[in-house]
Amino acid sequence: MLHDLPDAATVDLNEVWQALQMSEPDARGMAAVRALDRRAGGAARRLLFGARSLSDRADRDMLVHVLVVEGRLELTAWSPGCPLNPDRSWWLRSTLSAETDLGFEGAGVNGVHLRAYRTVLAVGGTDGVTVFREDNGRLGEIAAAFYLAWEGRRALADRLGWAPVEPPCEALELEEFLRQARSRVWA
Repeated sequence: MLHDLPDAATVDLNEVWQALQMSEPDARGMAAVRALDRRAGGAARRLLFGARSLSDRADRDMLVHVLVVEGRLELTAWSPGCPLNPDRSWWLRSTLSAETDLGFEGAGVNGVHLRAYRTVLAVGGTDGVTVFREDNGRLGEIAAAFYLAWEGRRALADRLGWAPVEPPCEALELEEFLRQARSRVWA
């Protein structure tokens, strides 16, 4: 399922997480991605590299666009690469629902819990691009953590008077990201 995938292949992580749940029932977020990489390799390694890059990439090397639609956050973030890893590109889209009515201790971080729906992560490398999709699961947990960390960095930069990274006027669509990533790979 995660080996010998053609360039720009799509992996349905809903099926993958079900299989992983049998052997690693408590693995959540990045722990689940690391467990999948240990067990499956192949495209799971690309997923691991992309998920890691979400938290490792500097804000100046990524673009983040957020819209509020019907009370939910529509997050789109992408990076064409960075000086330390110019070949590792990624594109993330996730619909996030904020839950605050659980109370401070019940909700977790500062009384806010983000639940992700319909998450997509496309990860490019030197040998092609893979698209990972899920309805709501481990990748969504990573997307929610990414968004909270990004908003936290923005708030801290604002408090310290640092120049903000200007958000893009519109979100990059997956098809355009794939076109750009594939042109870098096959150039």
